Amino acid sequence: MDAFINAFNATWDAMPTARAQIRVGGHDVIPKALCSGIDLARKGSDQGPFDQGQITVRCLASSETAKITLPKGAKIEVNCLSQGGDWVPLRIARRADRAGIIILNVEDPNE
Repeated sequence: MDAFINAFNATWDAMPTARAQIRVGGHDVIPKALCSGIDLARKGSDQGPFDQGQITVRCLASSETAKITLPKGAKIEVNCLSQGGDWVPLRIARRADRAGIIILNVEDPNE
């Protein structure tokens, strides 16, 4: 397990462009997350066009507390520091826990 956490921390240190933050509940922030960037793809539906987020965000499992949780279906905001620092609203579509790392697949909250 330590090898995966060490790899996460090494990636954080070596790749500033992959750094991100996760905001939960509008105010609680997980300051150390990794994300390759938010790629919004324009999609069409019977209700009109919308942006579909296709993104994976990773953070340390130790980031979760009694106050900050990341369950499937939760609405969060992600700030990819290399993309201008804007908070992008997203919803957790899938979650996996692997060796001390939380892996979140997120999507547009309106899907």
